[in-house]
Amino acid sequence: MKKSIKLALFLCFIALASMLTLTACDITDIFAKDPQETTVETTTLEETTTSEDIITEVDIFDWYHPDQHIIGEWGIIQEATCEKNGFIERRCTECDWRELIPYVGGEHVEVVDQAVAPTCTEKGLTEGKHCSVCDKVLVAQEIIDALGHTEVIDAAVAPTCTSTGLTEGKHCSVCNEILVAQEIIDALGHSYTSSVTPATATEDSYIVTYTCSNCGDTYTEAIVTTDFTITANNCTRIGYTGKKGENLIVPAVFQNNGTWYRVTAIGNSAFYNCFSLTSVTIPDSVTSIGEEAFSWCSNLTSVTIGNSVTIIGDSAFRGCSNLTSVTIGDSVTTIGDWAFEHCTSLMGVTIPDSVTSIGEEAFSRCSNLTSVTIGDSVTIIGDSAFRDCSNLTSVTIGDSVTTIGDYAFYDCSILTSVTIGDSVTTIGDYAFYDCHKLIEVINKSSLAIIAGSSSNGDVAYYAKEVHNGITKIVNQNDYLFYTYNGVNYLLGYVGTDTALTLPENYNGQNYEIYQYAFYQCSNLTSVTIGDSVTIIGDSAFRGCSNLTGVTIGDSVTIIGDSAFRGCSNLTSVTIPDSVTTIGDYAFGGCSNLTSVTVPDSATTIGDSAFCYCRNLTSIVVDENNTAYQSINGNLYSKDGTVLIAYAVGKDDTNFVISNSVTTISDYAFVQCSNLTSVTIGDSVTIIGDSAFRGCSNLTSVTIGDSVTIIGDYAFRDCSSLTSVTISDSVTSIGYSAFNGCSNLTSVTMGDSVTTIGLEAFHNCSSFASIIFGGTITQWNTINTGLFWNAYTGEYTVHCTNGTIAKDGTVTYN
Repeated sequence: MKKSIKLALFLCFIALASMLTLTACDITDIFAKDPQETTVETTTLEETTTSEDIITEVDIFDWYHPDQHIIGEWGIIQEATCEKNGFIERRCTECDWRELIPYVGGEHVEVVDQAVAPTCTEKGLTEGKHCSVCDKVLVAQEIIDALGHTEVIDAAVAPTCTSTGLTEGKHCSVCNEILVAQEIIDALGHSYTSSVTPATATEDSYIVTYTCSNCGDTYTEAIVTTDFTITANNCTRIGYTGKKGENLIVPAVFQNNGTWYRVTAIGNSAFYNCFSLTSVTIPDSVTSIGEEAFSWCSNLTSVTIGNSVTIIGDSAFRGCSNLTSVTIGDSVTTIGDWAFEHCTSLMGVTIPDSVTSIGEEAFSRCSNLTSVTIGDSVTIIGDSAFRDCSNLTSVTIGDSVTTIGDYAFYDCSILTSVTIGDSVTTIGDYAFYDCHKLIEVINKSSLAIIAGSSSNGDVAYYAKEVHNGITKIVNQNDYLFYTYNGVNYLLGYVGTDTALTLPENYNGQNYEIYQYAFYQCSNLTSVTIGDSVTIIGDSAFRGCSNLTGVTIGDSVTIIGDSAFRGCSNLTSVTIPDSVTTIGDYAFGGCSNLTSVTVPDSATTIGDSAFCYCRNLTSIVVDENNTAYQSINGNLYSKDGTVLIAYAVGKDDTNFVISNSVTTISDYAFVQCSNLTSVTIGDSVTIIGDSAFRGCSNLTSVTIGDSVTIIGDYAFRDCSSLTSVTISDSVTSIGYSAFNGCSNLTSVTMGDSVTTIGLEAFHNCSSFASIIFGGTITQWNTINTGLFWNAYTGEYTVHCTNGTIAKDGTVTYN
């Protein structure tokens, strides 16, 4: 309270003093007055002392008696600033009295700090302010980020043949700085390619047109060419590089070292075994393709032959196994021997009317060839020209053909129809041998061709009929049918499905599956044979290596010879009760077949019906069957005298043949690799052909005293067999009976052996001796290999009562 009173009095005093003493004067006026008798000593306030404190501490003098003091001059005790008042005072020189007066400071004097605009690369500032008196920042400037460049593409300029170009560049559209510099591209210069008109085999001079591939500029010149034959040493001159996957277009004309050449021939072996080639186009200037010119170019897929070629040489494209198509020009007159032999991927070929002769084996072993059109000028189809074309289904032989050579269509196993032209006078031996599906022959010639006859090259040997009309083969939904004498035959399937359900019927009637109908259909995986099928013909599904499942309908009575032979992926089969006959080798070579059930209806099971079924562990026969029985999973005749088939996939290692058995059938134990020993009882008289063939772990065999015949190949390739004693009852040892028994060291023969077949002990590389007591009356030309040791190249056999000389001569003691 005391301070407040003092402050109030002080302020009143200040106001009064201002009116009396400082009226209309500023602080400079005060300081301008002369001091009185004694100057007041100035005092500086501490920086921390506020005006309030100073005022509070001022001693209030008696303002009613100012004349009582001797007052000095005014002095500044604290400077005023832009934000703070200052103070002045004067003092009495005689006492402690003093007078303190504040004076107001000035305001800030604002100065603008100009904004700085940012650039692409430099930062900027916002506008700011500061006091020009005290330098205090009144409004702070803030940093603005650099803007960054704004890119603009400077478009590339393509060079021309005569002017330079520029690469693409970039600059900033704001500051114009170059960000990516454009570079100069050299002018291209003209790049000329040449084309020759005309390009034929008969012209000597040409007009060459040069065209710039860059700008289209052209010019021409007349040239004279030199004939050129491509050989293996100069094939690079026509553009062949030898790089993998090369598609070669042979030029009709090319230039080399200033000389123009016209390609007129492709020489012998020019591209022999060039596996890099994939396609070839031969121009019209070429007149001949030499022997083996493209032989064994295994990756060659297509060939186009120009219209001036007259000769396709021997073996020209032999062994081009991936060649799928070939276009033969209209000037070709001769297709040489083996020209396309073993082109296994070739599917179709058209032989033009210009061709007069097709050489020997020209298309032999083209196993995928399905169709052939033979032109009207061909007069001779050479020997074996289409031999082993196993997928050839039909062929029309032109009216000009006079001679079909020996074996021309030999073993075209699915050929169903052939037309013999009216000019044919000669069909060579075996020309159509083993064409098992050739059901129809259309004969327009004067030859007397009779169905079932082996004359005229066997052309009609398998035919149901010979006629001179149009084909009677009907395609019904990709199934081929043929009807003869009221019997319908399914000849085969020409579609693409792999799992087949055969037609329920044909024209509402039953049908037979004809022989070889699906022969070697490697794509076939399963087949369902309906109840309308009565017979499965010989080799009907032979070689269908991917066939895994078969369903046989209840109307089938006959499963023909080799019907499913070689179906190596077939695992099981159920034979219906309607089947009476299972043919020879019917399931031979079904190496994955594990079990077979024989119905009671089966009265005939052919020889070797289950041979080479190396995984077969069980053959089950219905107990009501009157012809056969199953003993321990093996197949016997009903009376037990014939051991027909041993389930070779079983784990048994030792086997004793019962005394009831008199005959061991052909192939009964073939490839039984688990068998190590076998005892053949005294009742057995015959060991069949190949009975133990390939039993590679068989080490010992005891042959009973009643055996008279050891069949052909009976123990062939029993490579672990070391010794054999042949009983006195044996009279005949068959062809190659012990061939390949590489560990067989000795053989003892009884007195009754009179006949030893060819190569009976061939390739018995460990063979040291043979002992026999009788006189061999029939050696069957021993010097062709009876005892020949293929490993030493010598006859090493010595006999107890004679010797066999190196030339095969026998001398008895």
